Amino acid sequence: MGARRGEAPLKQVAADFGISTGCLANWMRAAEVAEGTRDGVTREESAELRELRKRNRLLEQEDEVLRKAAAYLSQGALRGKMVFPLVRDLAATDARIRVPVAVTCRVLGISRQAYYQWQRDPVSQRDWDDAHLINAALEIHADDPTEGYRFATDELAQRGFAASENRREESPVLVP
Repeated sequence: MGARRGEAPLKQVAADFGISTGCLANWMRAAEVAEGTRDGVTREESAELRELRKRNRLLEQEDEVLRKAAAYLSQGALRGKMVFPLVRDLAATDARIRVPVAVTCRVLGISRQAYYQWQRDPVSQRDWDDAHLINAALEIHADDPTEGYRFATDELAQRGFAASENRREESPVLVP
């Protein structure tokens, strides 16, 4: 090409091709970068850089999930439904690094569906009933810690709670 070798003015070559001088100058700059005769970033390197930045953002989010999960785990809270508040906290917009729910769930190995179900109804009826039963049992035990489980079961029944040895298999029921 005559313009690259300096045989023809840039303006003349651009007119011959029917393009602007600026466009031709950009093409020539890109060609020189691709050949290595000029400093700069090629199109491929630019695309790779974008991909690396995207991957870096994802790794920062995953790191944030693991850091927060480690803090929760140190408190002994990373089990069952107790992990869902962590997912909610990481997805909050005011967090230092906002982590999408999908990334957090994937890193922690939990289902997004279970998280969203918990978000709609954070306290199930069974959990609510369990909390009342446990509070009643703790009150009974605090009143007289020397009594056995039969006494506690009778006291619970007087307070309207149904409890049995197979408590884990059956649904807790509040008897009116």
